[in-house]
Amino acid sequence: MQQKFFPAFTRFTKQERNGVYALLCLLTGSLLAPYIFSRFFAPVEWKVDEESQGEVHAFLQQAKPVNLPGEKHPNPPRIRLFHFDPNTASFETWLQLGIPARTAKSIVKYRAKGGQFRVADDLKKIYTLEESDYKRILPYVAISKPQQVSLYKDSSRHVQFAARIIQSIDINTADSSSWELLPGIGAGYTRRILKFRERLGGFHDVQQVGETYGLPGSVFNKIQPFLKLGDISLRKIDLNQADEKSLGDHPYINTNLARAIVKYRSVHGPFERVEDLKRLPLVDEINYRKIEYYIAVTKH
Repeated sequence: MQQKFFPAFTRFTKQERNGVYALLCLLTGSLLAPYIFSRFFAPVEWKVDEESQGEVHAFLQQAKPVNLPGEKHPNPPRIRLFHFDPNTASFETWLQLGIPARTAKSIVKYRAKGGQFRVADDLKKIYTLEESDYKRILPYVAISKPQQVSLYKDSSRHVQFAARIIQSIDINTADSSSWELLPGIGAGYTRRILKFRERLGGFHDVQQVGETYGLPGSVFNKIQPFLKLGDISLRKIDLNQADEKSLGDHPYINTNLARAIVKYRSVHGPFERVEDLKRLPLVDEINYRKIEYYIAVTKH
């Protein structure tokens, strides 16, 4: 075979022979390269100082995961312990106390049906409340007592004041005259409360009254024991029919969110269900829990 190869090789042109030599050099170099590099070049070791490592760790801790469509990655609120009244605490308040959403819903429904906690031990009536959660929040339970105006006599003026018990009012049906009978509530605060109730579409929790613009917390604390939640009939917004202005007029839906809802409909089509609202980046778990009572989806 060698005798056949070399005579044939000698018949190559000079340019063809140079090409063969170059190819042989490349093949030889590729075979020897790993050996040469491992012998004469030490591998590069990347070193990161402790300060840089700390910055990277802090960034990863603060990074917020992105929810892909169809995926559920709820961001539960950070647990805080503070004094609260279980008869008036909102759904969001229970979440902040570290109570699971399922249990918080059970408590809200229990109160909506007329249930009441007269003492802290009454919380055990909620069968979904874990013993560990009960023991954790027990020291912070502060149940308000009904207030009463006592009978007294002003001897200097010889005026007798009749005893009066302040009656509780239904926050969704009470008119202006009923609100003005509460301590610290005049015509001005009454107008604001009724306007806020109308814009919301009704209250689903007593704590919402405290969100009224311009109503001091001290005044709300005075009237809170006299507020009750009767039958709930909320006015809802159709996510597939409402325009941007109608959405933005709701206290829990700002202009940016209203615009995002309309844009979502134009890109993805109508909402299939209320929970689809959580696909929007502007809606986190706490915001959704506030809005969900006031939205609906109509399918055609």
